[in-house]
Amino acid sequence: MLKGCALNWVLSNDGTQILFGQKDIDALSAAGATVVRFDLRLGSRTSWDATIIANYTTVINQMLHAGLTPIVLLGPGIVYGATQTQWNANNVENGGSGWNNFLQQYVNTVRKLASTYTQVPLWEIWNEPNAWTSHPSATVYTGGSFIYPSLYANVLSRVYAYFPVNVPVISGGLLGHDIAGLNADSAGATYLAQVYGYLRGVQAFDAIGWHCYLDQGKVLDPEHVQQYLNDLFKVMVENDDARSPLPLYVTEFGWQQPGTTTDVQAENVATLLRVLRNNGYVAVACNFEDRDNPAASQYYGLYTNDWTPKPARDAFLAGGTP
Repeated sequence: MLKGCALNWVLSNDGTQILFGQKDIDALSAAGATVVRFDLRLGSRTSWDATIIANYTTVINQMLHAGLTPIVLLGPGIVYGATQTQWNANNVENGGSGWNNFLQQYVNTVRKLASTYTQVPLWEIWNEPNAWTSHPSATVYTGGSFIYPSLYANVLSRVYAYFPVNVPVISGGLLGHDIAGLNADSAGATYLAQVYGYLRGVQAFDAIGWHCYLDQGKVLDPEHVQQYLNDLFKVMVENDDARSPLPLYVTEFGWQQPGTTTDVQAENVATLLRVLRNNGYVAVACNFEDRDNPAASQYYGLYTNDWTPKPARDAFLAGGTP
């Protein structure tokens, strides 16, 4: 199992400044991280013009030159002016056909980016497609990055052919949480099963992405993690038995302060990595993030904002070994 970090923005919002540099590389190396996960996004730019393409090219090549393996996330932000209303229009769950104009723009942009960044070794499609904040009725979900399974399955099936056969495509990191208790829905397993159902046997990804945000503010119970891994594994076997287990890429996990002390954060990182290592199909585990980001009120880092290592850095370096 490889270890890595999910990064914040690597370019400024206007795409003109590179925010990833040698300090990041040195800190990742000191933590034993060999994988970096980040998203391509337009931000305030209106198109994939020469400036933003060149700056992302510089970042990707810098990572590769440093011996880091980038996982590049393609979320809805690759399309200018993306809104959830647009990308969820015409979903099958509410009587639609399962496709819309926004998603066609998204697919067209994926094709452009895949052909532009041919050096990228791993691609992830959408971030937390099962994450919603409001569920007022049986078939209505809003908020977060939620996309209806019918639409997401169609996205996956359309973009899969745009990537070389030797470049793995990871389905978007499913959010695993316990806000509504420990169950298959909260694990992301129910959503994954629905996507498989809409795919109807069509191969549209090579690995499954998952995010672990269990036991926030407390000591992580390893049995909770294993329960969710079992839930996901069960869906794989039932729907993709010929290939199961597919590699599982844990493209985000973390605990932040305040809410979790730095010592508990370190203990949880060690526990999670130990559980993941005991499940041989887990290929990658990425802490969110490499360092704290006060501007976004995010304090999940292995380092503070000034690059001071937290206890979690050493726990991550040890990698969950006894």
